[in-house]
Amino acid sequence: MVKIADAVEYAHGKGIVHRDLKPANILLDANGEPRITDFGLAKNVAFDSGLTASGQVMGTPCYMPPEQAAGRIDEVGPVADVYSLGAILYDLLTGRPPFRAATLVDTLKQVMEQEPVAPHVLNSSIDRDLETICLKCLSKEITKRYSTAQELSDELKRYLAEDNRKGEKITELKGHVGGRTDVEFSLEGDRIGVASDDGNIRVWNLNDPQPQVTLQMGQIVRKIAWRQCFAERN
Repeated sequence: MVKIADAVEYAHGKGIVHRDLKPANILLDANGEPRITDFGLAKNVAFDSGLTASGQVMGTPCYMPPEQAAGRIDEVGPVADVYSLGAILYDLLTGRPPFRAATLVDTLKQVMEQEPVAPHVLNSSIDRDLETICLKCLSKEITKRYSTAQELSDELKRYLAEDNRKGEKITELKGHVGGRTDVEFSLEGDRIGVASDDGNIRVWNLNDPQPQVTLQMGQIVRKIAWRQCFAERN
């Protein structure tokens, strides 16, 4: 998605708005690099003749922004492509576009009037930070989206960098819990594993909705960290 967003930003820098971004228009070359195709509906912002009639709907409903679905052609600019990039990301995360109904008219109505189902509802493994990025692109209000494709690209890069840091393991921290049990814990992504000297291993999810489990895990980590800090000072 980063490379696609960068390519869209390049087109915008040349004054070109695609207006029909969708998965079918993203092809992979022989090296596996994404290529944006089908600029048949593209608009040159600098030389737009205004010949497209107001109220005329052009593009693919499942991936078009509400202003385009409503036929407000004068509002369809670079940020409309940002919306479509978000719709493509939504499809990648959930396996379906953000809006899809039995008929074209009903799909257009959904695009204009409804909010998309949160991606994590359709795929529980989706990271909430990535979901937030996706849903910001899909905002009904133009001013609430990323203002440029470059801004979206930068946000995705920050997310990927942070995600890599989350995936780094923190190991070999040993201490004593309750003054008796020697334990070792590792942190990987959203999970923490604690192994005691009696061979028992417990794994918690940092996003566990059960307060008691989260509290218990937090208490163990704090005790281990405190003991480790004390041992290093002495």
